[in-house]
Amino acid sequence: MVRDLREPQHRRSRARQRSRVLSMVSIPVVVLVLLDPWLARSYGFVLSVVATGAIVLATPPAVRWLAQVVPRALAYALVVPAVAQLACAPVLILLEPVLTPYAVLANVLVAPAVVPATIGGVLAAVVSPWSLPVARALAWIAALAAEWMAKVATVLADAPGAQIAWVPGTGGAALLAGATVVVIVAVRWCVAPVPEASGT
Repeated sequence: MVRDLREPQHRRSRARQRSRVLSMVSIPVVVLVLLDPWLARSYGFVLSVVATGAIVLATPPAVRWLAQVVPRALAYALVVPAVAQLACAPVLILLEPVLTPYAVLANVLVAPAVVPATIGGVLAAVVSPWSLPVARALAWIAALAAEWMAKVATVLADAPGAQIAWVPGTGGAALLAGATVVVIVAVRWCVAPVPEASGT
């Protein structure tokens, strides 16, 4: 009974949190577009906005759902790249009309190397004027991480079925977006969540 009474409060709280997060994401986007309207025509900018919005808004509920059957850390590792890829896929179709089935797997595999590659490279450049040995060590770490990412990309790009032809143009993008929504709804309805223990 207590849980039943608290559930609407939890839902309202989550809705308010999503609203605040959406505002935090939307305001910088609007400001940037006002300062430079041509950004709206940039695929890189659009992909960044779409991926960020999808991760911020869709990750929490998806993780809550998936964490019922797998550890929470694994749920995050799987959900974040999957959500970003699903959201960006229709935009990517406009660039090249192909599906990339291994994209989520590639993102999961390279995720641990992103921070060492990025931070290591930046720190190597920063400390190089004062200490070349330290800079070389940092650059070596960054190079190893970058090499791993390149290896993953090469192997998966050469794997069978790495690219599947799709309908080009806006029609293909709309078709993929619709198909994605249908699949998500179908999975959500077919895979019942694990029931939680009721309070008293």
